[in-house]
Amino acid sequence: MSSIDKLQEKLTHAKGEVALKDVERLLNHYGFYQTRIVGSHFHFEKDNTPAFIFPVHNAKVMCWYVRLIIKKL
Repeated sequence: MSSIDKLQEKLTHAKGEVALKDVERLLNHYGFYQTRIVGSHFHFEKDNTPAFIFPVHNAKVMCWYVRLIIKKL
């Protein structure tokens, strides 16, 4: 099992909040890159796919946003 698989498993079963750096690492692995930040909302895009936009507070992302991201990957 690769480190990305372990990270994805960890994020899938997380409760509460997860670190932005972990979400960023997962999205970067799948080819998404951060395009901009508007207020507290981070935008991650990849060519020919819809962007992921989610709020970040204190470098934490709510776990249900992360689960939605993983489902769409």
